Amino acid sequence: MKLLRDLTLGLYLPGSSAVHALDPRAKLGACVLAMAATLSPGTAWGAVWSWPLLALGLAVSRVPLSLFLRGLRPFVWLFGFTVLLHGLATPGQELLALPWIGAGLTREGLAQGGAVSAQLATAVGFSSLLTLTTSPTDLVWALDRLGSPLRRLGVPVGDFCVTALLAIRFFPILYEEAERLTLALKARGIDPGEGGAMVRARNVLPLLVPLFRQVFHRAETIALAMEMRGYRPDRPRTSWRARGLGASEAAALGLSALTLGAALFVPLLVLGP
Repeated sequence: MKLLRDLTLGLYLPGSSAVHALDPRAKLGACVLAMAATLSPGTAWGAVWSWPLLALGLAVSRVPLSLFLRGLRPFVWLFGFTVLLHGLATPGQELLALPWIGAGLTREGLAQGGAVSAQLATAVGFSSLLTLTTSPTDLVWALDRLGSPLRRLGVPVGDFCVTALLAIRFFPILYEEAERLTLALKARGIDPGEGGAMVRARNVLPLLVPLFRQVFHRAETIALAMEMRGYRPDRPRTSWRARGLGASEAAALGLSALTLGAALFVPLLVLGP
């Protein structure tokens, strides 16, 4: 359950900062541009150019740095696996021979793996900043507005957005039920977090059946509540909120676009094609 506790991707932190007040469409677009800059192919230049933008967003949003860094903790295994995989698969100067797998760790591979891990960590950071400063309702509203042209092609954008909103809302419900069931097991003398890997896996099994039962029960309750409030998937829906794109939104999109341009073209000017 510690993984769920540390995961901040998808968690919303209410606030009154300038980042919180931005139009969610602009925040989503800026996040996409920043992640495109971060994951630009080649070297780690994208991550390097994205760090000032990420630091600026954290400072303006007033998101606690400890909370932000805690959200990266569940992905440490992914970063470590990326470094190890590149270290084994990339040819170069061998630093450590591993004869039982017929390969070895190379200096060039570890450097490339570290660069890719930095890119992944920065991309996760931008995603966390977006969800920490944007409520699920606003985020789905932005997706619905940005995807509205697809309605002319017959794509049920509204239904997809409602499904995404319900899925996001179920994360805290899932965490709450898991915590409650874990406390019930501890009261009976079973701690899912103790022991070796096999012991922990065996202790988690009693959580799964009641957890899924509670989740399905919550899903049925939500479906009945939506039906009784008049929700119909085939009916057009309006929005009660009026939003607009102003100078702050233009600045956020402009900074993200400049970051993308720097990540793509500065390495070509410095290192050549």
